[in-house]
Amino acid sequence: MKTDSRSSVAAQVRWPAIGLFVVAALSLGSAVLTGISIATGAMATEFAKSREEIEADPNMNAADKDLMRDMMAKYEKAMEVILPLDVLILVLGGLLIGYGAWNLLRLKSRGWSRAAAILAMIPCIGCCLLGLPIGLWAIITIQNSAVREAFASVPQVEPELDDLDPQ
Repeated sequence: MKTDSRSSVAAQVRWPAIGLFVVAALSLGSAVLTGISIATGAMATEFAKSREEIEADPNMNAADKDLMRDMMAKYEKAMEVILPLDVLILVLGGLLIGYGAWNLLRLKSRGWSRAAAILAMIPCIGCCLLGLPIGLWAIITIQNSAVREAFASVPQVEPELDDLDPQ
């Protein structure tokens, strides 16, 4: 592939790759904010406020208050499990999307680039409303014949067996 056509392809993939980097950064940022919320006990504080509001509500009878307290306790227990898993998913997703974006920008791995675009479109990983159009844009760009040729023209470097010998 000629250098001028390779630079043309590099210009084609630049903005979708940057978009994927933005989605990755937002995913990682969301993980940090959720982690801070867990670490500072912000959720526990909110649950305590809600319980106080239930107790203070004069329009709610005792049976309804018991029901609400029970529901709150179950929801709080669920959040104790779900939020740390959410942080893990957001971090892994953000890192994988970032790695795929880097591969797209450098025209190194079409597979990782596509995987990043697909991950960006998953709502719980790729920043919902932003991830879907950026992921679609990246997939459409990756499917372009000139871009596919650019990925195919990248030499695959495999280590020689002698290079792996520690001697």
